[in-house]
Amino acid sequence: MEKINLKRKDKLIDAAIDEFIEKSFDDASLNNILKRAGISKGSFYYHFKNKQDLYLYIYDQVGKDKITYLNKALQETVVDVSKENIFTIFRFLGKTSLKFAAEYPKYFKLGKRIFSDKNEEIRALVIERGKSKDNLQIIETLIKKAIDNNELRDDFPVDFTTKLLKNLLISFSTIFLEDIKDFELDRVLEIYNNYIDFIENGLGKKNKGC
Repeated sequence: MEKINLKRKDKLIDAAIDEFIEKSFDDASLNNILKRAGISKGSFYYHFKNKQDLYLYIYDQVGKDKITYLNKALQETVVDVSKENIFTIFRFLGKTSLKFAAEYPKYFKLGKRIFSDKNEEIRALVIERGKSKDNLQIIETLIKKAIDNNELRDDFPVDFTTKLLKNLLISFSTIFLEDIKDFELDRVLEIYNNYIDFIENGLGKKNKGC
């Protein structure tokens, strides 16, 4: 069994992304992917168990690329984002994530295809991976800090606010991006900022007398 070198593995991933963008998970053909990449089945099975294994690997890799992009943006910003209120942080993270989608349009198209796939089992697997402990822990930490800083309403139970806010943030792509055919960054940013404004007006701490 032949091990795939880095260059050929990149070709495999690129071919798989194209196939998964064009077709649903069930309709996507592993044979087509291997033909596009010029890789034998023996070499493929050295690295991956099956089509699903490849599919989830790509999803995880896109997530890692996005985290790297976010970290780079955090390092380059002149503002100490960690000292801002929770909604300013969400706006920054959202804007950076959307810029990532604009710069990597194939990833955006792949994400749309993945989250609208009719195979409920594979979609559930992807959604569960998206709710990784690391991602949720970051959101939970931000929410806890916001509650401690009196940035969120205290007339709701903390568990209610935490659960609602987590799910609202995770659901943005599903609610608004599925129907977008041409990704226009300014337009999508406007939608996202309206979304955060809506959340802030509902959950943000109101100053008395205003």
